Amino acid sequence: MAAVESSDLLVSLATGPAHMAAALGKATVSIYDPRRSNSPTRWKPVGRGVIIVPDVPTCERCTESRCESWDCMDGITSELVAEHDPVL
Repeated sequence: MAAVESSDLLVSLATGPAHMAAALGKATVSIYDPRRSNSPTRWKPVGRGVIIVPDVPTCERCTESRCESWDCMDGITSELVAEHDPVL
């Protein structure tokens, strides 16, 4: 919590630290996978932030043998994250 508090921006996956940063009023960039159960519509941090989701259809679960977009998260590069301005 101290590391998050001392930062200006937190870039993370859709996890607890993103919510801690938002609660502390920090800007966030949150990266979500396309699973329906991980929807940022329901689970995004509240506050100043940007949500990044792969440009693929929403899916029920990640299963390599059943998904033609199995490597969809590989498309979220550090350059893509840097393009987003979390200060809204």
